[in-house]
Amino acid sequence: MFARCEFTPVDLFQPLRDANLSAIVFWDCTPNNATLDGVRQIKNLRKLAFRNGNVDRTAVEALKRSRPEWEIVISNRQGTEKLEE
Repeated sequence: MFARCEFTPVDLFQPLRDANLSAIVFWDCTPNNATLDGVRQIKNLRKLAFRNGNVDRTAVEALKRSRPEWEIVISNRQGTEKLEE
């Protein structure tokens, strides 16, 4: 889980690409495109959630198109939405 953090253009997820990591939750933070590209490279990831953050909807939809097997959930004050293929 990543909470209340700011992301740099550096790929923070490179060390996790081969890890046995099945889910990531971004809580109250705004992942940028470099971060989402790094997440896309994680081989064993199956679930991704964005909670109370300001996530770029277009970037998340592109991520879902590139990895349709993933379960992606966006939650904010308006409610919770599971992205479908």
